[in-house]
Amino acid sequence: MFGAWSAASLVVVLGCMGALSACSMESRMGTGELDAAVDAGQAAQDSGVADAKADGDAQADAGSELGGGSLYAVGGTVSGLVSGASLTLQNNAGDNLHVSANGSFSFSTPLAPAESYVVTVFEQPSTPSQTCTVEAGMGTIDATPVTSVAVTCVTNSFSIGGTVSGMSESLVLQNNAADDLAIAENGSFSFATAVASASTYAVTILSGGPGCRVSGGTGTVVAGDVNSVTINCTAAKHTVGGTVSGLSGSGLIVSNGVDEQIVLSANGSFAFATPLASGSSFAVSVVAQPAGQTCSVSNGTGVMATADVTHVAVTCLTNTYSTGGALRGLAGGATIVLQNNRADDLSLAADGAFAFATKIAAGSSYNVSILTQPKGQACAVIGGSGTIGSSDVSSVVVNCAANSFTVGGSISGSTGTVLLRNNDGDDLELSANGSFAFSQPLTTGTAYAVTVHAQPVGQTCTVTNGMGKVGSANVSSVTVSCVTKTFTLGGAITGLTGTVTLANNGTNPLTRNMNGAYTFSGAVASGSVYSVSVKQQPVGQKCHVKNGVGVVGEANITDMAVTCIKGLYSIGGTATGLSELDELVLEINGEEDLKLGANGRYSFPTPLPTGSDYSVAIKRAPVGKKCTVMNGSGKVGTMNVGNVMVGCSHGL
Repeated sequence: MFGAWSAASLVVVLGCMGALSACSMESRMGTGELDAAVDAGQAAQDSGVADAKADGDAQADAGSELGGGSLYAVGGTVSGLVSGASLTLQNNAGDNLHVSANGSFSFSTPLAPAESYVVTVFEQPSTPSQTCTVEAGMGTIDATPVTSVAVTCVTNSFSIGGTVSGMSESLVLQNNAADDLAIAENGSFSFATAVASASTYAVTILSGGPGCRVSGGTGTVVAGDVNSVTINCTAAKHTVGGTVSGLSGSGLIVSNGVDEQIVLSANGSFAFATPLASGSSFAVSVVAQPAGQTCSVSNGTGVMATADVTHVAVTCLTNTYSTGGALRGLAGGATIVLQNNRADDLSLAADGAFAFATKIAAGSSYNVSILTQPKGQACAVIGGSGTIGSSDVSSVVVNCAANSFTVGGSISGSTGTVLLRNNDGDDLELSANGSFAFSQPLTTGTAYAVTVHAQPVGQTCTVTNGMGKVGSANVSSVTVSCVTKTFTLGGAITGLTGTVTLANNGTNPLTRNMNGAYTFSGAVASGSVYSVSVKQQPVGQKCHVKNGVGVVGEANITDMAVTCIKGLYSIGGTATGLSELDELVLEINGEEDLKLGANGRYSFPTPLPTGSDYSVAIKRAPVGKKCTVMNGSGKVGTMNVGNVMVGCSHGL
């Protein structure tokens, strides 16, 4: 290993490196030789256990060879070291030796005789964790190498444990399916049997401990106690509930403590959603009452056991409220009897507050009425009906006053608008036939007097039974009868020499043969339309009517004048044979001309009186034509002459 170096030189070098004795290497070798020896010695120190052992053997041999100047190795044996593990030994607090296997060992630095040695464990094995102890590790070098140091290694064992929390029932733990450990309370725990370093552990729950689980329960032991295993237990949880009965309204809310509320809308079973752990307390109460009801809780408090709570009872009752109000105006000594919903009679003898004896459930209807009126009074109920809410009803008002009755009757025959009056103050306008009543009632014993204050147009209304005193009932016997006014139609006739017949509206003929006043026989209703005309003229005369048409008002018609004069009648006939551009000129009685330019009817403009002679002749015929007259002469009678025929033709 050291090439050309002799064993003796190596011993010397090693001895100097160990500084165990003062040696003067210069006296034995040169300076260069010393430096080389030091380098070789350092290499030997770092070469490991095998080289150290070989060097120790060489040193022992060298010590033997050097005699009084010999150096001796210190060593021994290692046992119990686990395969793969290693430790570091130290001699005299300075000479370290790394050992990685069982067997003999020897420190690299030899010692001179009489020098002390102290072998210790500088670094214990860590994988796995072991504890190595030294026996016969101290002494003094004599004339032989030391080989009696004994290093014994034992693998360390560590406890397995941790903590338990939340436990409500005892449990039994195991490690590696053995080493049972009973746990009765929360806190730290540790298994009785330690586990060697580098060995595995597995903590499990053998029995008990409902709701418990293991965290960090498996692993490999390294170099210390395991105390990180945790057993977290959650107590068994159960629901809280029960039944609801009698519920008919909405809005019921119950709570368990302050953390959870539920709305109950129907009878039957219920349960809070959040379960509670065994041992926890519960307290069920009503947070909000349903509309119109009051609910109470029984069996609502307790401590959770090991099963669901189902015996909480919520019982609801419908609220009932009184119905009442105030009575006002009741006469002294009088009595009124009220009813609610046609029952529950209540007799009252004085003004003030009242309430029916029977209360009514919320949501039900009430209807206050009067069963018996007080004598001489009439009472009325205000606000007497409705639906019971969530409080007593005290708003019903019963007002009483002396009896009063209406005055009225019937009207017939009216065709317009009539204005009636009662007691000179209460007016009533009527525009239709039928029953009527004045708006202002009168108390018993009060006098009434009904009159016609304004008559309808063209009518006269009269009142029968219009006066009297109000008794104990409405007056309905007043009778108003209306009749339409009628008036005569007439006037005067003048100039009459014969007999004339008049008519009104084409009917009701009136024949007169003398001058003077005349009157139709039938009266005409006011407002009626009249039209008087001559139905038949007198012989030889023509009569006409002045002011003969109008509407009957409020008086007789006397201004219709009939004037008769001698009769005037037209003279004419028919012309034929005329052509376009022809002009025919006729004359009558040699006095009046009439030009004709076309065929057809014609008539002289001036009429002639009855009895007059007439003579129609051709005054000038059309050019190239000859015209003749037929029936051209005669005497005027009592009608127009229309048969004078004129015929024209081309002349020869």
